[in-house]
Amino acid sequence: MMGQKYKVITKDTFEEWQRIINAITNIAGVTVGLITRVLGNQVKTIVASQNAENPYLKLSRDSVIGSGIYCEQVIRNKTKLIINNALKNQKWENNFDLQYNLISYLGFPLRYSDNRIFGTICLLNNRETYYSDDLIYLLEKMRDVIESQIHEIENNWLDQLFVNKSLLKTIFDSIPVGIGLSAFPPNSGIFYVNPRFTNLFGYIINDIPTINDWFSLAYPDTHYRSLSYKLWFKMISQARQKKEIVEPQEFQITCKNGDVKDVLISVRILDNMLLSSFVDITKQKRTEAQLRLSEKRHRLLAEYATDNIWTMTPDFQFDYISPSIEYIRGYTPEEVRLQSFEQILVAPDSLLKGYQRLKEVSQCSPENTPKYGFRDELELICKDGSTVWTEVIITPVFDKQGNLKQIQGITRNIADRKNYEFELKEAHDQIIKINAELEERVKKRTFELKEREIRLEKTNQELIKANRLKDEFLAMMSHELRTPLNAILGMTEILLEKIYGEINIQQEQSLKTIENSGQHLLSLINDILDVTKIEAGKIDLNFKNISVYSVCESSLDLIQAQAQKKQIQLQSILPPDLPEIYADENRIRQVLLNLLNNAVKFTPNYGQVTLEAIYPPLSDNQDSHHLRLLVTDTGIGIAKENINKLFQPFVQIDSNLNRQYEGTGLGLVLVKKFVELHGGKVSFSSRVGWGSCFMIDLPIARNQIKHKISTSINNNTSNNRIETKITKKQPLILLAEDNEANVISMQNYLEAKGYRLFIAMDGQEAISALSGEKPDLIVMDIQMPKLDGIRAIEYLKQNPDYCNIPIIAITAPVSGNDREKCLKAGADEYMSKPVRLRDLANHIQRLLIPTS
Repeated sequence: MMGQKYKVITKDTFEEWQRIINAITNIAGVTVGLITRVLGNQVKTIVASQNAENPYLKLSRDSVIGSGIYCEQVIRNKTKLIINNALKNQKWENNFDLQYNLISYLGFPLRYSDNRIFGTICLLNNRETYYSDDLIYLLEKMRDVIESQIHEIENNWLDQLFVNKSLLKTIFDSIPVGIGLSAFPPNSGIFYVNPRFTNLFGYIINDIPTINDWFSLAYPDTHYRSLSYKLWFKMISQARQKKEIVEPQEFQITCKNGDVKDVLISVRILDNMLLSSFVDITKQKRTEAQLRLSEKRHRLLAEYATDNIWTMTPDFQFDYISPSIEYIRGYTPEEVRLQSFEQILVAPDSLLKGYQRLKEVSQCSPENTPKYGFRDELELICKDGSTVWTEVIITPVFDKQGNLKQIQGITRNIADRKNYEFELKEAHDQIIKINAELEERVKKRTFELKEREIRLEKTNQELIKANRLKDEFLAMMSHELRTPLNAILGMTEILLEKIYGEINIQQEQSLKTIENSGQHLLSLINDILDVTKIEAGKIDLNFKNISVYSVCESSLDLIQAQAQKKQIQLQSILPPDLPEIYADENRIRQVLLNLLNNAVKFTPNYGQVTLEAIYPPLSDNQDSHHLRLLVTDTGIGIAKENINKLFQPFVQIDSNLNRQYEGTGLGLVLVKKFVELHGGKVSFSSRVGWGSCFMIDLPIARNQIKHKISTSINNNTSNNRIETKITKKQPLILLAEDNEANVISMQNYLEAKGYRLFIAMDGQEAISALSGEKPDLIVMDIQMPKLDGIRAIEYLKQNPDYCNIPIIAITAPVSGNDREKCLKAGADEYMSKPVRLRDLANHIQRLLIPTS
């Protein structure tokens, strides 16, 4: 059914197709225009241009698919085909069309509505032809018109689509080539110009009603107008006499706006009218001029270059040699063209290498050609009989089909380089000789270095031992300094709390002096040990998310008593919804206490000290991921000449023997080092007589937990103590401590509080003592002889008989993770020496509440 319907093409349709193919052939200026159709396995011509030079008006072009005609590739690939010159490609050597010298081709497939191939529409020419984009576009439009007609015929639509003669005008209006229809000269009128004509030149039909008007405007120079008119009239005469395609001619036309364009004009007789087509080749002409200029420049470069530049045909015949060959070999370019390879290459290896390279070049393709060509070093014969070493760079040039088109080469004189390489070789041989001598020296030196390495290893071991001894000394000093201080402060606390009886005012004042001095000494010991550990890289920080409100308020509570002595007002400004910070809570509290202590110390009586938090940032110098804490005072301020003394260990601004303010100069050093260990920074501003402001920036926590606390003035608050509650049966406490002074102070204080105690002097003794009587709680010192407190705690917690007894671990801290070690071992509470006996009693009472 469908096959039958496709064959229904009316006579009127064929006549209209004939007019279209005649018009396209005339416009293109080619030899043949065809419309073909696929019937079974044959390609049949159904419409051919009716010009005299078309050989297929009298001869059949029908062929079987597979015979290799141009149209067959269009049908097989279902896409357009452009061939500029089939003689340049061996694949077309058996093509049927070449019998009539039809060497160029432009064709499009014609399709049914279901995308099957109907046939082709194509143009063929008997000379090498480069089809313009406008012409390709025109033929494509014609293809679209005919395909539309085919589709309508398929569906039994209007069978007489091309009967309407206005269709030809519609085609002319839409094609991208300028078209003009006129009567014959001399006094001929112009009937029609298409839109493309107007776009090209700017003229409309009213501007050029006659041919004379057109020539007056398009060719304003009278001399050039006369020459152009003669050439144009000659073209018309040839078209009328021979009734064949006339060779298109180039003209320069002046547009309406004054621009001059290069145009290719062709003429054809069409139904007693003159059809003129105009193709804009201005861009092509400019490109050709640029190419000619570029070629001229390259030739000048080749003529004057010291390197010899040459080109060769694919059959290895020189077609160009630059004059510099005479500088390299003494021969002129003409003499070299007559030489054989044996006369050019002297050495057998150079001759063989040259032949092999040319064979490789002849067989290569664009895909496997090196980017910068083939390089060889060859020895050439000179005219005077001498030889010269050269570097030859060969680059193959391919056409669009990938066939070898030309061989380009550069020959460079490398005699100086070769001489230099010879000298280098001699130098290399000399170096080998010297190296042999050096090897003996190296062996000797290596033996010496081995001995030195052994000595260095011994020194390293001694340094490791010294570093270990330093750590042990640091731990020992921490323990030995804090332990007696613990006894001093403990005894003082017992006396102040009147455990041994009443004391008078003078005694109480003396004891408070001892306590304050002890606390000051403890602070000094802590600072010195902290600085030492930081410098040794032994400090450990316990990072976690902490509340800014909590650490600020606790710091203010601890400094409250010192501020009250000088009638100094403490103020805290803590905005709501502050994020948590990621830090070591104890170290940040230590930083704030150092800053607050300095602020109170250097602020006169009745002054003010403020602790403020800022987040989000209010200035550009605060990182968006950092929270800022400020300690501001109304103190004496810092002079500019003293600023460089800040943050230096053991350096104070007032360092005279009669200085007014006490201190070691370690407080700000620790502030800076601890903040920087947290990934933060410290800054400050100060003005003499007005006060100072120290700022610390600390990283906020990743998972922030917001709190709401209003800005407030901090008032002195007292701790809620846990009052001692003695049950009917007094609790029994095992005290494991090797220092007698500490044993006496803690035993006297706890017994006064109503507890029963029994004593062990080391960890092993503590474990043994449990076999006699089971205590309600154990107070365990960590640093003890025989068995230390950590191992004793681990043993007790693994024993089911003793694992539920609460244990308080006490030690002089050496590293930042002492607390974690004790708690990990199984301790229920941790206290660092010196221990406040009141706090110890509170911890004991808290741990005994569940069992009391």
